[in-house]
Amino acid sequence: MKSLACLGIPLFFTGLALSATPPARAPVEIDSLALVRLLHLDEMLSRIVNEDGQQALAAGRITKSQFACLRTTPAEFTEGLATVARAELTPGELSSTLAYLRSENGRKFEAMIDASNANPATQSDFSSAEAEAFASFRASSAGKKLFATSMLMKTDGMNDVAGERAKRLKAKCQLTQPLQPPDGSPSKPETAHPNPAH
Repeated sequence: MKSLACLGIPLFFTGLALSATPPARAPVEIDSLALVRLLHLDEMLSRIVNEDGQQALAAGRITKSQFACLRTTPAEFTEGLATVARAELTPGELSSTLAYLRSENGRKFEAMIDASNANPATQSDFSSAEAEAFASFRASSAGKKLFATSMLMKTDGMNDVAGERAKRLKAKCQLTQPLQPPDGSPSKPETAHPNPAH
């Protein structure tokens, strides 16, 4: 009898583990998460928010404790941006974009995005094959949508994600002033972006 009870304990915990396993993600959800990560959109948004917070701290609009409360990581934005990607792009457009980004020519485009995020003045040189692949991607339905929305940053969905996060941060970090300057100008003139903590 004791041996049966001992066998039952691992089975009980196995059952708990199985019931706690999150449901499998749908392919389109996996694709949207992959797109966000390949384009480093979550990293870019996190960097922008942290820079805005740093400038607000330097200008005396927030305190050190508020700045510590505001600091973000890319993971805080990944799911929200993936939701925006699914709203803006069809499953076929998500698949074709990923196929391009994972190709040899697409990796050069991804490197260009990374360099541009680090330094907007960066110039990129494409080989003729890379330029042709880039032009073809940009002319596709997915490419047109991505470039028209500045890689999804200028969309209603992004505004919703930013607005929801701003409301949570305002309460959590007890913000009484906006992160950006009172005149509303972006912290970096060359970077047009939504301010998730405004």
